[in-house]
Amino acid sequence: MITSAVLSVGTELTTGRIQDTHGRFLGAQLQRIGASVRAIRIVPDDFQVMTGEIGDLVARVDLLIVTGGLGPTSDDMTREAVAEVAGVRLLHSEEVWEDLRRRFAVVARLARANRKQALIPEGFELITNSGGTAPGFSGRIGGCRLVCLPGPPRELRPMFLEQVLPAIEADLGLPEREELTVSVFMVPESGLEEELAAAGAPEVVWGTQVEEDRIRLFLRSGTVGARRAVLTRLQDRLGRVRVREGDVRPLDAVFDLLRSRRQTVAVAESCTGGYLSKVFTDRTGSSDVFMGGLITYSNQAKVGLLGVDEAVILRKGAVSDEVVGEMAVGACRKMGADWGIGISGVAGPAGGTPEKPVGTVWIGTAQRGGGGFSRRFHFSGPRSLVRRRSVYTALLILEQCVLGTERLDIIFDW
Repeated sequence: MITSAVLSVGTELTTGRIQDTHGRFLGAQLQRIGASVRAIRIVPDDFQVMTGEIGDLVARVDLLIVTGGLGPTSDDMTREAVAEVAGVRLLHSEEVWEDLRRRFAVVARLARANRKQALIPEGFELITNSGGTAPGFSGRIGGCRLVCLPGPPRELRPMFLEQVLPAIEADLGLPEREELTVSVFMVPESGLEEELAAAGAPEVVWGTQVEEDRIRLFLRSGTVGARRAVLTRLQDRLGRVRVREGDVRPLDAVFDLLRSRRQTVAVAESCTGGYLSKVFTDRTGSSDVFMGGLITYSNQAKVGLLGVDEAVILRKGAVSDEVVGEMAVGACRKMGADWGIGISGVAGPAGGTPEKPVGTVWIGTAQRGGGGFSRRFHFSGPRSLVRRRSVYTALLILEQCVLGTERLDIIFDW
């Protein structure tokens, strides 16, 4: 079995200012490919400590992944530490330097500050970073394959999944994975573990990767039939809206559906504060389906901009079935969309009541010409999590409304 380790670099990690999320992500990915994770460590931005840990780990495992310390400042020392342990020089990469100069042509001072990032340990290969300025690199120290990646998760994760993981499998001669990828929505990780314990099979092994909008579930080992049987049992327990075969994202599912039908959507948001609009416009080509959004946080805005009946707000409250329905209708009407979405809730940490505790969110949809759907949810977690779960639930609800199903199996308290 291939042995591996993860080393995260950064004084902000060892002092507790931020949490290390890389160990969990990379550990799960390494286990997916059959590698045994022997250690997950964090070290400060201290050259002697870094070289000591890298030297110790490369002598113990077949694969070491180092994260962080690749920025342009003086405390970013991962390149120097790796070169020291490997006994090689740091060489200037003209490829990296030209890329940095091109990307920062209008900010010459910033480009000069990033000159350090064009240094790569001799004999190591570049790993390109389309999401940031710090490239990664990969090479060998003795019998260990060492991979260095930048610290920001939005840069590290796509680099690892798209470039590093396939290269590791090829380089280490790992057998081709036989697995079934499943996307799970509106289910907490702990809840999914319980469901898998009930729906699983002894010969099928599973691994999970928690994403912002879903959990990616990987069923492997056993036969194809055994893996598919686990999927079917899981769908029977949680519903086929929440459990889908393949790597499916809620936005992509509803976006592609709307575009295929030449339909559009507009949104009216209260507690989510524009988050749903952001998610729509993060997608390339969003103008094909997304007409726009209104952030109607106050009651006055709901009345003045969307035409919500003030008497309804006074009688039922802003967080109610009737109000989100009128918000959805108002968004649809104001922007001439085929569909409208309304969201209003108590995201917390304050503002809850016994009748409407923190986490209570109403989500409603409306269709041009009449018809709509609304439902109350109670989302657990801090304010940011309540908002995020509200947004992705709204996308799933809209998808089902467009399909004309309005299936009850999408109604689930996270």
